[in-house]
Amino acid sequence: MKNALDILSPSYDNVVPNLDAMPISELRKFRKKYANPSQMSAMRLVGIRSDAVKIAQELSKYAFYKSKAMAARGRGDLRRAIPDENFCETIYRGLPDDIKW
Repeated sequence: MKNALDILSPSYDNVVPNLDAMPISELRKFRKKYANPSQMSAMRLVGIRSDAVKIAQELSKYAFYKSKAMAARGRGDLRRAIPDENFCETIYRGLPDDIKW
């Protein structure tokens, strides 16, 4: 049986998925799950760190803007897609290196 420290150890979860490889439906689920995460949920995603909730929320924003950009590109609307993609790049650059995909 796993204890609390096992659950939060790097070997348990703590793997941020490649949001660029997710379909729109999965990005939307990710966005909803981490828009306002608990500390425990955030730490399961990004590991034990004082800013886990903030990072999870940034990843949630990334998922939101990525899904918007993908939908816009799907409609052929590059005018809307490119600013959202640029916002994703800004968020990604601000992430800690150890959680980038």
